[in-house]
Amino acid sequence: LPRIGAMHLSCEEKFCMDNFNRYGSLQNMEDVIKNVFHREGMRLFGDIRFDAAVNYGGYRIDYGGIMACCRADRRIIYLHNTMEMEYTSRFPMLSRVFAMYSWYDRVVSVSQATSLVNQEYFSSAWAVPKEKFSYADNLLDPGRVIRKAGEPLPEGAEDRFSGGPVFLTMGRLSREKDHAKLLRAFARVSAAYPSARLLILGGGYLYADLLNLVKDLKLERSVYMPGFIANPYPWLKRADCFVLSSNHEGQPMVLLEAMALNKPIISTDISSTRGMLAGTAAMLVDNNEQALAAGLLKCCEALPKPVDMDFDAYNANCVQQFYRNIGLHNKDGRNDR
Repeated sequence: LPRIGAMHLSCEEKFCMDNFNRYGSLQNMEDVIKNVFHREGMRLFGDIRFDAAVNYGGYRIDYGGIMACCRADRRIIYLHNTMEMEYTSRFPMLSRVFAMYSWYDRVVSVSQATSLVNQEYFSSAWAVPKEKFSYADNLLDPGRVIRKAGEPLPEGAEDRFSGGPVFLTMGRLSREKDHAKLLRAFARVSAAYPSARLLILGGGYLYADLLNLVKDLKLERSVYMPGFIANPYPWLKRADCFVLSSNHEGQPMVLLEAMALNKPIISTDISSTRGMLAGTAAMLVDNNEQALAAGLLKCCEALPKPVDMDFDAYNANCVQQFYRNIGLHNKDGRNDR
């Protein structure tokens, strides 16, 4: 839904909103701030009453309040990560959004494992009732991934797959992905297996720092970082193994994309990856440089088998989870209304 124009505020409301935006505190101001957001919803949407209002973004303060206070029978906010880690490592302004979680009927994480972590933190630190927490896994269209993987590589890129094994990771270059840990681990691999290769696809604010680390570790011959790639799937298709080095994730979609292309997987053992990969053929390693290096070295000797995933069943279950959370679900999965 689009938003245009500015909020209309009285002097009292402006004082309260300024304090909330500056300090994140609702003390003695909650009713005033909720009324502001409710009126803003009326300004944007008129007298429409929604069956369900779903705040799928989950990071913005303005829509956090508007969706929590608009005219709806059921209000849902999505949590796309372990939000305590997002708050402490990347986005301190999230405390303003956290203060509104109690206004929602459902606080929905993108995996069961992530939901348990978020529930533990927010029920104790932010007094959000535990019964509000739920989860709904993200959908994936495997056919799209497979089709796009069939497109050609850019000119000259095929040479990056010489030697082997070729490990590949993809995603934004940000702190929680911890590519620096992956590079330091791979330095040990390169010393033992000089023909091994590592491709890191993605752009982000750490790109220059990571390039410098590649040079410091003398990995220029074995590590390639092409930056942002609009279609990374032809690269993933040609790699021997997908590797994930993250410190925290909500539900790593790249793991599902690797499964769709039948790739072996090695990943750090964090709550979300454990929930997705435990009991499968994928290799889970402790979340530290030494364990990741040992796992990569083991993969150089024998790759793990790809993870077998029934995407039809998986996606059908995702849809059921979504309808349960918005309260429009029955046994055969159709909309009750």
